[in-house]
Amino acid sequence: MIHLCLAPPGTGKSHWLENQRADVRITCTNKSHRAALTAIADTLHLDYPSRASIDDLITLILHSPPCTIALDDIDRTSPKIAYTIMQLAARHTILATATDRRRIRPLLDRQAAIIETPPRADIRAILQDRYPDLSPAAIRRITSIATTPAAALHIAESVRAGQPLPQAPSHDWTPLIALLTLSLIYLLRTQARNPAIAATLLATGYIVRRWMWRKT
Repeated sequence: MIHLCLAPPGTGKSHWLENQRADVRITCTNKSHRAALTAIADTLHLDYPSRASIDDLITLILHSPPCTIALDDIDRTSPKIAYTIMQLAARHTILATATDRRRIRPLLDRQAAIIETPPRADIRAILQDRYPDLSPAAIRRITSIATTPAAALHIAESVRAGQPLPQAPSHDWTPLIALLTLSLIYLLRTQARNPAIAATLLATGYIVRRWMWRKT
């Protein structure tokens, strides 16, 4: 059985995989096809010749006791890994994550995997778990800035390395103020003969401007 978490970058795929029970955990990023298989064999403590081929390694893993193998970023290695995973799934349970659909097309075309959706990541909980030394104020600031777990972890690493916390993004109210100003000028010119309406417009403009000052 294959469970595949297919989602955009930074949406919590790796965090989803970390929370699954697995006997073997391998990161495929920048690993060759053979290197990913040797990493699985090494974790399972399987003996193999130094020049073992990919087919030899697949056969060796298939003859090992059934287990759960977690593979992160299978689209960051050879596309042939998709065929290997389908072979291994005959004996083992495979948990995998990917971003690029094109590089794992065989899994999708053959409907060989159960597609999993990563749960909405609790960025605050992830930061508290990974970085217990961060202050509550720092965690609040990071969660207010970062929109994905990956971005939050990147900021947290920078803070631990001595970098200052980034400022929260500010809003530029200039276009809105300009639009409201032009609208008030137009209405005042067209309703100038009605003192009540003119006074209401002027009061509205004053209140809106005071509110803008608080936001900027």
